[in-house]
Amino acid sequence: MTEAQEFQWTKEALQRRAAEAWEEAALTPERVFLFRFLQFQFTYDDTRRECRIECPVTPVLYNPLGMVHGGIYTYIADTAIGHLIFGIRRPRMLRWN
Repeated sequence: MTEAQEFQWTKEALQRRAAEAWEEAALTPERVFLFRFLQFQFTYDDTRRECRIECPVTPVLYNPLGMVHGGIYTYIADTAIGHLIFGIRRPRMLRWN
């Protein structure tokens, strides 16, 4: 059973998760509050120029129809693109042609 499946979605548990994310958060790559709260795990492949973000799919991500909200997908894509464009793993020079 995964951590997400074991997590009990009570108000108190959600408040604890938010408090833990707040304590771990910093304005540095990969430690932004929402990254910590949503439990983003980042992996990079510089050869393929990819940033992979994984997180548990839990009810906090759901829309009223019971599936992952489209805005969550957009947020994950935006975060990955930002990490690639701004060279979070190591500074890169950008050239616009």
